[in-house]
Amino acid sequence: MSGQALVVAQYAGLAGAASAGVCWLNLARRFAGKGRLAGSRYSVGLTVAVVAATVAVAVTTTVLLSRTHGLPAAAAGVLAGAGVFPRGRQTPADHNRALTRVMSLGIAYLTDRLVDRMRRDEAAWCEAMLAGFKDFTQMQTFVHALTVDYLQPRLDPKLYADAEQRLEAAGTALAEAAAAHERIDAQCRQTEPPDLPRRRTMAEQQEYDRTAGAARKAVKFVLMLVYQHGRRSEYGALQRIRCEAAPDAAWAEHVPAQRRAKAPAGPHH
Repeated sequence: MSGQALVVAQYAGLAGAASAGVCWLNLARRFAGKGRLAGSRYSVGLTVAVVAATVAVAVTTTVLLSRTHGLPAAAAGVLAGAGVFPRGRQTPADHNRALTRVMSLGIAYLTDRLVDRMRRDEAAWCEAMLAGFKDFTQMQTFVHALTVDYLQPRLDPKLYADAEQRLEAAGTALAEAAAAHERIDAQCRQTEPPDLPRRRTMAEQQEYDRTAGAARKAVKFVLMLVYQHGRRSEYGALQRIRCEAAPDAAWAEHVPAQRRAKAPAGPHH
C-alpha cells in the first residue's frame, strides 16, 4: 500500500469511527422515551444497519467535505454521523454531493423501518404482558400496582398528568367491561334449564367484544409508558407485580425482554 493510500485509509477510518459514535448517540437521543433500540433482534439489526450505512456515507464523503470545506476527518465524520452536511453553493458538476443525497435516502429508509420495528416490538411486549389474566379485576389490580409502584417513581414529573389520565381511562374501561360482561352472562343464564346458558345474541356479542377491546386498549396505553420509560434490567420487578395481580400469569406465555411474543387471548369468563 502506497503512502498516499495509507493516509486516505487512516483518514477514512477516523471519520468512520467518529460518525459511528455520533450516529449511535443521535439515535439514542432521538428515541429516548419513545421505545427501545434493542427491543428485538430485528430492531437490533436495523439499528446496526443504520449505523453502518451512516459510516459508509461518512467514509465516502469525508475526503470531499475536507477538501471543499477544509474540515478535518473527525469533524467530517461527526457531521455525517449527525446527519448534518455543510451547505455551499451548488454547481452542475457536483456529482459527489448528489451521490451523498442518494445514500442519505437509504439511511432515511432504514430509519423508517427501525421506527416501524420499534412500534411492533412495543405492541408485542404489551400483548405478552396481558397473558394469563382471567378477568378484568385482575387487570385493574395490575394496572394500579404497575402505575403506583413502578411507573410513577421512574417518570419525569412532567409525565405524571399523562400517567394519571391513562390510569383513570384504564380503570373506567375495565369497570365498564366487567359490568357489561357480568350483565350479559347473567342474562344468558336466565334460561331453562339454568345449567345450560343460551348463546349470546349478535348485539350482546358485539357489546361483549367492544368493551373487552376497549379495556385492553386502555391497559396497553399504560403499558406503553412502562415500555418506553422502563428498563430491561428491571424486568424481574415487572414480573413480580404481574404475578401478584394474576397468579396464573406465571404459567402463561413468557414475556420476552428482547424477543417477539405471540398475541395472547383476552380475558375470559
